[in-house]
Amino acid sequence: MRRVYLDHNATSPMRPEVREALLEAIDSLHGNASSLHAEGRAARRLLEDARERIAAALDAHPDEVFFTSGGTESNNTAILGLSLRTKPPSSVTVSAVEHPSVYELAQPPGPLAERSTVIPVSAEGVVCLERLEVLLRNRARVVAVMHANNETGVIQPIEEVADLCRRYGAYLHVDAVQSVGRLAFSFASIGASTASISGHKLQGPPGIGLLLIRRGTRLQPLLFGGPQERGLRPGTEAVALAHAMARAVELAVAERSEQSARLRRLRDQFENAALSLWPPARVNGAGAPRLPNTSNICFPGLDGQALVMALDMEGVAASTGSACSSGAAAPSHVLLAMGLPEELARASVRFSFGPGSTDEDVQFALDRLQSVLRRLVQSQR
Repeated sequence: MRRVYLDHNATSPMRPEVREALLEAIDSLHGNASSLHAEGRAARRLLEDARERIAAALDAHPDEVFFTSGGTESNNTAILGLSLRTKPPSSVTVSAVEHPSVYELAQPPGPLAERSTVIPVSAEGVVCLERLEVLLRNRARVVAVMHANNETGVIQPIEEVADLCRRYGAYLHVDAVQSVGRLAFSFASIGASTASISGHKLQGPPGIGLLLIRRGTRLQPLLFGGPQERGLRPGTEAVALAHAMARAVELAVAERSEQSARLRRLRDQFENAALSLWPPARVNGAGAPRLPNTSNICFPGLDGQALVMALDMEGVAASTGSACSSGAAAPSHVLLAMGLPEELARASVRFSFGPGSTDEDVQFALDRLQSVLRRLVQSQR
């Protein structure tokens, strides 16, 4: 059966050039990057070369690039590390639509729940800047606002958020996992203290990510046992993954403009046709700026998980939301924060396009969606 993959916000398949870079490093490396012998020095050179290439692509200084296992670790390290560096630990303010790796830190039983506040969002999923300023006036010292939402694609006004945080002397962490390679991104200009990036969202390898830390910003380490990554993340560095990550970042940034325009066209084509197949349907966050590849559609009267499963049987991969909360019985906290009733939150499905998506994929997905919708209607009669 033909398969069409429309879940690139969960993970995007590794591209051939990145795979080649990964295998090249695996085949050539035989040493630990912390060892002093020739093999270790060769591994260290490759690691630092990857750091420098990533810094150049993201408009950062090499000293600001730290390797992690992925976006979740980067988010946890940044927020906990910023909060715990003061005594008593600083209060933390997160937006209501953050990824679970951020949001759950601030919710019971998360470690920061007792000293956390949540920034509400509009019906379109955009953070309320007025409420953020009130929280900053009340001594919020660590703020987390994502660049673009993983479920709806809604883009946050990061520049305005950064200006407020700077004015009140607060640290800002930005989850940029979904935006790098899809939106213009400059760490030098974004105004954040820290930012997180994940390899497998960029058609890179899974198991590797980045935490960008502004020079002069200090974090409390969460792990102990070695000097690697300047003492922030002890343990043997994954040099081959870092080398492949550098290639993925370079390609994603270089091709961003062309890919964004193409994906926006495909997304709009898909949305317009999908809405016509189910007249009550609507796009969540349609009134706000969004990622060019992301469409979160509410199908009133249907169950989103049932729709995803039915589409899967027809050869189309989609999702009801974050892969990190997949299978959870609760409806999306992102959609609930936007004011959707629980019934409509459960009726929503995310379709996210990627570099390999084509016009033929869109038409196939629409044909399968039409078939599934007809079948679900008949089953409800």
